[in-house]
Amino acid sequence: MSILAVASVANAQSLKFTGAQLGSINSGTINVNGTTETVGMGALTFSTGSGSIVSYCADATSFLNSNSNPYTVGPVNMTNGTGLALAARIMSSSFTSATSADQQQGLQLAVWDALYDNGASFNGTAGNLKVVSGVGASALSFASSYYSAGVNSSATSGVELFKAQGGGGQDQLHVVPEPASLAVLGLGVVGLIRRRRTTK
Repeated sequence: MSILAVASVANAQSLKFTGAQLGSINSGTINVNGTTETVGMGALTFSTGSGSIVSYCADATSFLNSNSNPYTVGPVNMTNGTGLALAARIMSSSFTSATSADQQQGLQLAVWDALYDNGASFNGTAGNLKVVSGVGASALSFASSYYSAGVNSSATSGVELFKAQGGGGQDQLHVVPEPASLAVLGLGVVGLIRRRRTTK
């Protein structure tokens, strides 16, 4: 089932899975397209060689290894009505607010439900993605609210799809920092440089 379509501009990138953003993530059992698996659900970190990214899985049926794997990366079109567009809007609207294990589990479920079912609201009990066990009421509540935020979001840019090329990789969605956030980071770096010069 081909649910992902990379945007027109794509570049090659190598990613190496380095772990969970929080150190560990909640796991649970899901059924995707008739196959039941117990999987981790939360924000993941990857080394890019020159830095790192934090992302969420966009392919619940593939498993990661810890090698460097090839990807193509490109921006997601959030306006074309696909499950990928909805998943990207969910990421764009809720990525920064998902800071606990339950919140991140909920965000991952919302993203998967958008990708595999693309419905009007979150539904973890029917469709191509079903929650079987291991997911608490808190995470399910977050999944529902994050899904609704994505449905109602007007975001049109700011999320990239890292599409795995070959075995060992797993498609990932990554929120690109906004220019304002980059500017704040830049000011922080300038401040550190000035402080270092002052202390010398």
